[in-house]
Amino acid sequence: MSKPTTPTVLFSGSCACARLSYTSTSPPGQTTICFCATCRKLSGSDSMTFTHVPVSAVSLCDRTSGLEWVGMFPADVKEERVRAAVKILRLSSFAERAACADCGTPLGMRMKARMGEVGICLGSVDDDGGMEEEVRKGLKADKAIFVKGVPGWVDVAGLGIKTCERFDVGFEEEVTRGFMGRAKL
Repeated sequence: MSKPTTPTVLFSGSCACARLSYTSTSPPGQTTICFCATCRKLSGSDSMTFTHVPVSAVSLCDRTSGLEWVGMFPADVKEERVRAAVKILRLSSFAERAACADCGTPLGMRMKARMGEVGICLGSVDDDGGMEEEVRKGLKADKAIFVKGVPGWVDVAGLGIKTCERFDVGFEEEVTRGFMGRAKL
């Protein structure tokens, strides 16, 4: 009888104070630079970049409590200590963001239209030099969204990637479906 194999961790990350760390057993999916006002304000920069993976491929660990769980959002876990570790920001009607409750490092975001995936904030990904080249390539952005909000000092054309004024047309329809036009994008 063979033992079940443990999935290989493909990349990992952490918050600035090292309270929270995570691993992903899924390769990076689509990697997107977002120039929306919320991402700019939360990051203190001109944009935020996300790579999308299935929620089930992410494990988060709280070093303070010693707890580890699958996913990034504590609403999926009943343990109260987990909820104390991750601050959830609901700044729109269509998405929620996860950040370290202690230092505020943004860790991820998930859209209500796609609750089965999480957009991991690339600024939280750790690269100790041991990351496989295929994973590193997958973390490179292939699209920029909300380019209508790009600050004047950013040259989006110089990025050489697909650009969208807002979301991709198909995804924008998916996000706004069910919100009857109430979603503020």
